[in-house]
Amino acid sequence: MQLASELDLDSDLLLAAAGRVGEGAERYMKSNPTAGVLFRRVSGAGLGEQDLKHLLEQAEKIIDKRDQGTGE
Repeated sequence: MQLASELDLDSDLLLAAAGRVGEGAERYMKSNPTAGVLFRRVSGAGLGEQDLKHLLEQAEKIIDKRDQGTGE
């Protein structure tokens, strides 16, 4: 996101503040139905900020582990 970059802002946080997920995330959820289910379940449960941060940390750990396993 060019605007976020020019303003030295986190594009994820900027999209979230605008109530958007971004085109890439929309495409991902369409091609991976489980991602949409996960999003709806989290949304429907009304998880608080702490729980959401914990889920984000878990996702980042999974991504890091996957990337280390592929040599990236």
